[in-house]
Amino acid sequence: MVFDNLMFSGQLRKVIIKNYIAQAQIGVYEHEKNKVQKVRFNVDLYVRKAPGIPREFSEVYNYDLVPQAIEKTIARGHFDLQETLIGEIARELLKDQEVAALRIRSEKLEVYPNAESAGIEEFFVQDDSQRPKEC
Repeated sequence: MVFDNLMFSGQLRKVIIKNYIAQAQIGVYEHEKNKVQKVRFNVDLYVRKAPGIPREFSEVYNYDLVPQAIEKTIARGHFDLQETLIGEIARELLKDQEVAALRIRSEKLEVYPNAESAGIEEFFVQDDSQRPKEC
């Protein structure tokens, strides 16, 4: 059985956004420069939890912030690399001190005719949020 080591402390909760599809201007090749492509995102956020069992919406992380961060980042324009795109999404999400860490996967869905997707996955921690991502 696989365990999330970050969960062992009991101080974090995992928020999951699975298979979020967005239209993004992405790609380094010339034929990708002037079109949008479907991109699938999977995001696991490790958020700090307050003591006790939450009873109010204000006591938990607002899941809406994840798709909002994705859409806000995509709206900035064309990204050559998926690595840059997810780095910028992570930077946006890590502005919230409630987020201790996150794992994000980005998959372009229309790249190869014989493959479902082509993508990358990366893990970010709160301490990395202020450093610029190099791709």
